[in-house]
Amino acid sequence: MRLVPVPAFTQIPDGRLRLGPVLGPIGQLRTRFRRFGLRLSADPRDRVMVSRHPQGLILSCAGPGVRGYLIDPDGLEAPSGDLDALMGLLLPDGAVCRVTGHYREEEARMVESEALFWRVDGAVISSERREAIGMDGARRLISARSAARPRVRAGRGAGRLIAL
Repeated sequence: MRLVPVPAFTQIPDGRLRLGPVLGPIGQLRTRFRRFGLRLSADPRDRVMVSRHPQGLILSCAGPGVRGYLIDPDGLEAPSGDLDALMGLLLPDGAVCRVTGHYREEEARMVESEALFWRVDGAVISSERREAIGMDGARRLISARSAARPRVRAGRGAGRLIAL
């Protein structure tokens, strides 16, 4: 296999995030995000777009403040407990929500994130994966956690991913 550089890799100026489907209406969705202090971007100028899908609403955001995962009020990655609690309000039983995104961490490396949230019998189960992508397209696993593996919470920010 021959690997070639990703076209225009260094010209991607900002991060991207897509979240959904989740229950609306939009005003209620905004209130629930604010309740936990969660945002799609650390930069308030980055606009959040909402689109309708047969299964619910899809949120998307692009801009320099987007990191590919939800942000807490301090501009850090949102704690896992806050994410689970939020998804418990946004998902009906049996539903799945996918949060995917990426950002350019440095000139020659992009970080891609994906999290899945399932609501089963009133409980939220989740899995996460984060990879670094080089200019040559090579991927390196940064961290991963499957739904079968319970989270360890030790206070605010404990949900941040740690390399395995």
